Amino acid sequence: MREQGDYQAAIRDFTESIRRDPTEADTYERRAKCFHELGRFEEALNDRNRAVELAPEWQVYLLGRGQTLRRLKRFDESRRDFEKAIALNPSNSENYYELGYVYYDQGKNDQAAMFFTMAHERDPSVPSYLNMRGMARSNMEQYAEAAVDYSEAVRLAPQRSLYYWQLGMAMWNLERYQESLDCFSKYIELEPQDPGGYKERADVYDELGQTDAAEADRRKFRSLGGKVD
Repeated sequence: MREQGDYQAAIRDFTESIRRDPTEADTYERRAKCFHELGRFEEALNDRNRAVELAPEWQVYLLGRGQTLRRLKRFDESRRDFEKAIALNPSNSENYYELGYVYYDQGKNDQAAMFFTMAHERDPSVPSYLNMRGMARSNMEQYAEAAVDYSEAVRLAPQRSLYYWQLGMAMWNLERYQESLDCFSKYIELEPQDPGGYKERADVYDELGQTDAAEADRRKFRSLGGKVD
């Protein structure tokens, strides 16, 4: 991850390159990535529009523009770009993943899960595809299926704390409290300064009847600055 100053310096460099050669689509895309990472989505969109104009058959530029349009909540336009990208390169898993994200952001979880599945089928090694399918399934209260997805994401990326959190929540909803406890304990091991992990684990301890452990976690939650809802 670049620091903000690195992005600003890169923008200056790409701007100079564009001044020298305004016909190179890739330079616009590279500058757009910097704008996007800085949250300057309208500027990113301007550059990505230009990249698509210069190379309309290059799916990576459609993919980039679709990502920026999604962040701007222009979902119909974003969806069309990802569909075009899929038509140009139907084997690229990221195109399906990003299209699934468009549906996910709109609360259309069934369609989102379908496209996350298609992404996973094309590249089973990417844990984020499974995690997002699990999230879509959790939103539909399909907790058992979601738990399978999160478990596989954990296997693929055992140091990714988020996946233990997600799996812990799924196990909680399935009333599999010991497994939920194990997940939140692993999350805390990876993120010891996050008060949220202690709060969730305290609730699990309560369900297991371990009130002393629950109170100890709540004290830790408060000591880390956690706020009670």
